[in-house]
Amino acid sequence: MIPVHARHGNPELELMLCCARTVLADDVAARRDALLKHELDWARFRHLVSVHRVTPLIQRNLSGAPPGLVPPDVARQLRDDYAEIVRNNLFLAAGLLRILGLFAASGIEAIPYKGPVLAESLYGSLLLRQFGDLDVLVRRREIHRAKELLLRNGFRVEWPEQPLTPAQEQAHIEGKYNYKMVRGDGKLPLELHWGVSPKYVSFPPDPYWLWRNLTDLRIAGHPVCSFTWERWLLVLCVHGANHCWNRLGWLCDVAELLRRFPDLDWKRVDQRARQFGIRRILDLGLLLAHDLLDAPVPADLHARAIGDQTARSLADEVVHRCANTRRYVPAVMEVPRFHLRARERLRDRRLYCRAAVEPSVHDYGVFSLPGPLSFLYYLLRPFRLFREYSLNPLWCGFKRRLGKQRV
Repeated sequence: MIPVHARHGNPELELMLCCARTVLADDVAARRDALLKHELDWARFRHLVSVHRVTPLIQRNLSGAPPGLVPPDVARQLRDDYAEIVRNNLFLAAGLLRILGLFAASGIEAIPYKGPVLAESLYGSLLLRQFGDLDVLVRRREIHRAKELLLRNGFRVEWPEQPLTPAQEQAHIEGKYNYKMVRGDGKLPLELHWGVSPKYVSFPPDPYWLWRNLTDLRIAGHPVCSFTWERWLLVLCVHGANHCWNRLGWLCDVAELLRRFPDLDWKRVDQRARQFGIRRILDLGLLLAHDLLDAPVPADLHARAIGDQTARSLADEVVHRCANTRRYVPAVMEVPRFHLRARERLRDRRLYCRAAVEPSVHDYGVFSLPGPLSFLYYLLRPFRLFREYSLNPLWCGFKRRLGKQRV
């Protein structure tokens, strides 16, 4: 494990890393107990756990610590938080099965993505992985039919927020990968996917690659179709890198996959990563899972990741962000810089830059232009991005400093 405490003076973070796993080895349990004897900032610890969405694992592994090491009020708060997560997970899992049944009755093949399927398959229980919404993947050619079916059954689209013209909707489908929807009562949030990453990530290049060689998994005893675990590993590493690995819970998915399925077809995994230009993304995910969460990684792949100076630098950035209890708000160009450095091929970096200048639904919402003037979105997009990622953060920072001075 990376000596986080030594590098950051952060025993709260190291305690979270020790407990963010389904099984604690003897040495990790001993380190947990030693950390619990420190004078910990428990408010900071609980906030870290909340930010990184790992409450179920933390509650389980702290409840197994020797008596008297966890303050009673902290133990009670974690139990209360966990009880709420249990209720939410069971509610969402039941909702997912109803949605899958709805699609099946209409002849729409759907793959449950993340959420309950990973909880049961990787963590061994619906109750050990924290998730706040549902994700369902359908084929791109079925997306309109799937969305209309959900709309007829009480769902509404939350994002994109504004109505789109047919041309804008087609551009959204080609450039993005999901609709954010919610049931009319607001209690069942759903992301309807036709892909697993935006256009600028270009993974996978063939949108139907994920639909080949599907396997069967179970949710609450019900069979569902899913990816092979080799494909899941690539999907999870791409998803984490797309979000700059700013949540430990996503890294736990990778670590638990590696622990539960150590005998993956690594040759095929590496071949696909090289073919899709995501070797560094794969290496980064494996490096973080191994060094932060002690996940088993083949020695040759770990050595390759260690030998990639850029991958090591990106991993250091992630570790530094993990220690921050504030909600991650990226600086100007921080996310694009991370994404570009995570790609090893020049052509993928070029594609990223080209896709980054294409208008999105955010631009359609800020500037309402008639069809004949739609080409102006390309000119207005840089101004919208400058305002959103430069002026707005500066203004918020100024207001925070002004508020502190007044106090």
